[in-house]
Amino acid sequence: MKRLYKLRELPQHLQFNEFILTGYRPPSSFSDCLRSTLHLHNESFNIVSHCETLAILAMYSGTSDKGNLLATKSRSYPSPYVQCL
Repeated sequence: MKRLYKLRELPQHLQFNEFILTGYRPPSSFSDCLRSTLHLHNESFNIVSHCETLAILAMYSGTSDKGNLLATKSRSYPSPYVQCL
């Protein structure tokens, strides 16, 4: 894996969050970005939380109540993560 950058090492146009000082992925191509999702960096939690949300929405988009995640009359949830909805 490529080394991670500090805020001051990034190009000026990418230095917009002064509170996150380290852990930036280097500017890279689309395929490098996809590969970087397998490594830990300062965006890892963001990536995982978006993937979990996408999976939950995809799992319930075809339900009989037209994707309404809050309609829980007779549905048992497969995961404790979904129960908090």
